[in-house]
Amino acid sequence: MVSLWNKMAQEYIFYNDMGRCYERQNWTILHEIGHIVLDHTGHSDQEEDEANFFAKYAIAPPVLIHKIGAQCPQDIYEVFDISYEAAVYAYDYYRLWKSRYERIHKLTAYEEKLLNLFKKCA
Repeated sequence: MVSLWNKMAQEYIFYNDMGRCYERQNWTILHEIGHIVLDHTGHSDQEEDEANFFAKYAIAPPVLIHKIGAQCPQDIYEVFDISYEAAVYAYDYYRLWKSRYERIHKLTAYEEKLLNLFKKCA
């Protein structure tokens, strides 16, 4: 997957959709969107980590995992239509998120907004 900048200040993502499963393609596209949104200009380890986090959070936000009452990676896999590997990572992160949520019993402003969007679509 390659992200390019052109003279008209537009970002383009070019990717090869042959040989990769649908779920992996979606994750990879979100990873590249993360580079664009986060205004990355290089390929440092930190930028890759940030783009990976962006994709992980965008594809299965912990607050929505909580909303569906996921008890295991399989629940996330089935509801979010992601690869099982991505579901395992999402579940691991959800458990960290949930431990913080159980301590403070408060959602962030962006988590509240995300839940409100979810309610409008449901």
